[in-house]
Amino acid sequence: MPPIDAYSDSPTFFASWKSAVALAGFEYFGDGTPTGCALATDKNQLRPRWDAIEAAFPSLTEAEQIFLANMLTFFNSERVGLPISKYLATLPNVSVGHAAARLDQARRQALAQLLCAYEGW
Repeated sequence: MPPIDAYSDSPTFFASWKSAVALAGFEYFGDGTPTGCALATDKNQLRPRWDAIEAAFPSLTEAEQIFLANMLTFFNSERVGLPISKYLATLPNVSVGHAAARLDQARRQALAQLLCAYEGW
């Protein structure tokens, strides 16, 4: 079996990531603009903007927090524990089942696509 890094540039994951970025908010990823998302050619150009997320997270709705928190768990899962743990701790439950019950169809679909296409950052 090839190492996980061999899959890390999956075009399916990248397309799913771009769609999820649009739903979560362009301001939290890449250069923070819709144009930057549209022009991105690699998922690394759409990395989380931790400062923007940290500033906005408390004012987001529960559904927005759940979606963003679940989405961020796909980003470099070995590193994500540090920045995202403080956000996840404020949510009652960020399991996939909880997300499915709390999110609209578009956000549930976006997480499902990420799950199906994810093979490592």
